[in-house]
Amino acid sequence: MKRKETSRNAPCPCGSGKKYKYCCYKTDLKIIPAVKKDATFSLDNDTTITRSVISPDSIPTHNHNGLRSNITKEQMMDCCLDEIHTILESEKVGMLANLVNGTVKNMDIVPAFTYREIANRMESDGRFEITHMQICGLKGTDPISLMMEKLEEQDELIRWQ
Repeated sequence: MKRKETSRNAPCPCGSGKKYKYCCYKTDLKIIPAVKKDATFSLDNDTTITRSVISPDSIPTHNHNGLRSNITKEQMMDCCLDEIHTILESEKVGMLANLVNGTVKNMDIVPAFTYREIANRMESDGRFEITHMQICGLKGTDPISLMMEKLEEQDELIRWQ
């Protein structure tokens, strides 16, 4: 039996005697830990901001209780992109990691793709604008301006509280 076809509750094929989900399951996912680092973004008014961002080569965070669908990675990304598009129609802008993590959680799937892969897919999709593989908006928008407006609105709400 191939490991990818092993049920999470089945005995681990490595022969340890443990359930697959407690033994080799996470290793087989080839998870690259989410690494945060500082990145500097240039704004239109010749100023820059520094924000902590997640490595685009890590797999989106998930509690690993979801099901690995019997669909291809491309089909999984397409489903995620459709959901992200719906979110951006109302939210207008968002951080890639937050959008993907929320979508993956709502769909209750274990992702088989990295942030970089879904960002590249978004860029070629034609429905999205993505800046520095971090800030996302719908095609024809300026994601950085929209994010700055959103941050200003949040600051305004905090001041009124």
